[in-house]
Amino acid sequence: MIIDIQKASFFKRLSAFLLDSIILILVAVAVAVPISAVLDYPSTVEAFETHYKQYEEKYEIDANMSAAEYDKLTPEQKERYEEASKALAKDKEIVKLYTSLMNKTILVVLISLFFAFIVTELAIPLIFKNGQTLGKKMLSLGVMRVDGVRISSFQLFARSVFGKFLMETTIPVLVIMLEFFGAMSGMGLIITALIFIIQVVLLIATKNNSTIHDYMAVTVVVDVNSQMMFDSPEDLIEYKKKLHEETVRNSPY
Repeated sequence: MIIDIQKASFFKRLSAFLLDSIILILVAVAVAVPISAVLDYPSTVEAFETHYKQYEEKYEIDANMSAAEYDKLTPEQKERYEEASKALAKDKEIVKLYTSLMNKTILVVLISLFFAFIVTELAIPLIFKNGQTLGKKMLSLGVMRVDGVRISSFQLFARSVFGKFLMETTIPVLVIMLEFFGAMSGMGLIITALIFIIQVVLLIATKNNSTIHDYMAVTVVVDVNSQMMFDSPEDLIEYKKKLHEETVRNSPY
């Protein structure tokens, strides 16, 4: 076992990330089903589509056409499209349904992701110890403090919930959904791009090739087969003292 930090290779970290992402998505989908039922999401979608279709039939247009398809319309078709858009904007019922649909979509996605993160990134690592998710366990990776001490429950919570869920997942996902529903200007994409840039800079520039969640929690991903971990800072200090004493004893001077 080695006391120095034995950083996990990029390939192993990426492989563990992909495995954990697949598991997280499966858990999120499983959780989304009952949450959708509780929020009565299917009926909201059906009501909105029924109301929306009435305008498509009345104005003989496809309200979901792309910009390229719109450009191919005749002047008469474009005029009908604009009339339909104005009528939709003034229809209080469809505006209410659209807002409800947007809010419920955001709630279903974020609540499902939250539960998935709690299970895969917090509960499982607490069971396996050493910050190991299923993906990390399979690839013999672990998480510890940068000073060589085992990760605490508080650090694991900060790493998984504040770092991974809130910073790296919730903000981008929320921005993308708001952009999709037209509730946010292009600034949302700039925010998402900024988070991505910060992630890349940290991976390249930091000593331990940290991601945002590792930087926040002051942790590092290591190879558990060769990494020595200590239960407490006191144990680490004691071990270093013994090493120093042994070095002094073996010194010829």
